[in-house]
Amino acid sequence: MLLNSFVYYIFFGSAVLIYGIGFNRESVMCNYPKQVLFSAIKSYGCVAITYLLTYCLSMNFLIPLKIVEIFPFIALLVYITVSVFFEILIQITTRRTAAEFAVSFLTVILALNEGVALVDGILICFSILTCFYVLIPILYALEKRMLASTANNLFKQKCLIFLSMVIIMIAVYSFNISWLNVGVIK
Repeated sequence: MLLNSFVYYIFFGSAVLIYGIGFNRESVMCNYPKQVLFSAIKSYGCVAITYLLTYCLSMNFLIPLKIVEIFPFIALLVYITVSVFFEILIQITTRRTAAEFAVSFLTVILALNEGVALVDGILICFSILTCFYVLIPILYALEKRMLASTANNLFKQKCLIFLSMVIIMIAVYSFNISWLNVGVIK
């Protein structure tokens, strides 16, 4: 069951490919592949701890007080706190920055909305981040190939990267044609 959810959120229900979470960040990160490792470590750690703390706060305080509507604000406060801690830790140990906000925070919000239990939510978080970080080397390879075959125009290069993402999305989701399902048309 967990493996099915993991594969689903990497390929078919991917927040990166469906919602576009991190498209812009991926196009920037594929230019600096050496910084991906520190960003991934920080993102996985921040997302796991933020999800865990926000889930516990929601279950123990927000739901009993019937103020669940403010969970994104609580998640934001928890994420900022955890993210600053990880950023300081990474800067002290490696003298590099791994600043990243949107992908990790939106991953936590999506997992809190779609996760049924604690394990499901953490699995969703890790699946979304895995999809995000697996696409970076693919985009890096596409970008290097485009640089070798076309003129060095940064605007054309970024447009081609986004078009490549669209082609990847179409390839992954081309099988999902609901009007071909027998049960839809009666």
